[in-house]
Amino acid sequence: MSKLRPGETLSYRLIRIPIQSISVRRGITNDVARERLTDSFESRQHAHVIYESDNRTPSNTTRTSVFYIRPIAKDLTSWNLALGCPTEVDVSSYKGQTTDIKMAKNKITLYLDVVSPFAYIAFHVLRTSPTFAQCEIKYVPMFLGGIMQATGNTPPVSIKNKGEYTSRERERWQKYFNVPMSSTMPSPFPQVTIVPDRALCYVESKHPEKLQDAIQALYKAFWVETKTISDPKVVAGALESALGKALAEEIMAAVGSEPVKAALKENTDKAFKDGCFGIPFFVATNTKGETDTFWGVDHIGVLCDHLGLEVKRKEGGFQALL
Repeated sequence: MSKLRPGETLSYRLIRIPIQSISVRRGITNDVARERLTDSFESRQHAHVIYESDNRTPSNTTRTSVFYIRPIAKDLTSWNLALGCPTEVDVSSYKGQTTDIKMAKNKITLYLDVVSPFAYIAFHVLRTSPTFAQCEIKYVPMFLGGIMQATGNTPPVSIKNKGEYTSRERERWQKYFNVPMSSTMPSPFPQVTIVPDRALCYVESKHPEKLQDAIQALYKAFWVETKTISDPKVVAGALESALGKALAEEIMAAVGSEPVKAALKENTDKAFKDGCFGIPFFVATNTKGETDTFWGVDHIGVLCDHLGLEVKRKEGGFQALL
């Protein structure tokens, strides 16, 4: 039987096993008993430890219990043997009610702006790599210029030597992850991306199910076809090709509205509060509820480690990352 993976929902039955019933019979401490139980269950994939709690008995003494889940069809007799404890310990007497348990998903928020080739690479990897298939991913359009101003950061193209190096990095990671991208930079570069970023904010708000397609269309126009993405006509054409004429016209009619302007500012402010100083910027929460932040395509490997994701080294650029 395979383990329940993040995001999967299966019918399981709760079982409570008092630690003392093991430790007293074995002449070991509660901590050692707990360790042996956990190792026994998880190494044999009989169950996963969900949580443990201290229950007070009528005499007001503390009885520590460990709670597990198991498949309903699992034979209880084999469980007694798997526990490595005397068969007189009747785990069936601790059966709980059948319930559906959904394991928590890994969550990733990716802050992006159409102007960044590295944000495009990150978007492509998260969207297409099987490594992230079980993750809950949220794409948040923001304005990189606002972040640069808020943090006092300097664009790489303005720093001697760094501009040329960044260009080589773009080509390197694009090849590693097989991202569709022109071999030449858009001209001019950088370009003001207020219009496409606002367009994405509108889609995020009114048509969230279309957001990924809209992001992909704008990245394609700028980084594959090297079109002038600051031109509203180019933005409209890219959106029309992906979303249809009617929706593209709806979006473009809204990009100058106050609510859309406010949405882009709100997203940018949120990115800044989350610690963003450049993009791609990831905010990742694993299934244990632990949240951390990561910057740059070259930190995707560390991101995977934080989330406990299984990475195939042969897949794209993961060999280079690891």
